[in-house]
Amino acid sequence: MPHLSQSTLTHSEQKAILRATACNPRDRLIYSLALGTGLWLAEAEDSGSHMLRRTPR
Repeated sequence: MPHLSQSTLTHSEQKAILRATACNPRDRLIYSLALGTGLWLAEAEDSGSHMLRRTPR
């Protein structure tokens, strides 16, 4: 039987991501927000793609 939900990151994996982004405040904020709110990767990717498609005025 297939899994009904996607796997989540372990606490160690989450800490590793936050350590890796410590020198970049923007990236750290993005990852902290995603980890803290339970944002799925697909949701974050979808939000980012909409931001990238905006044309400057």
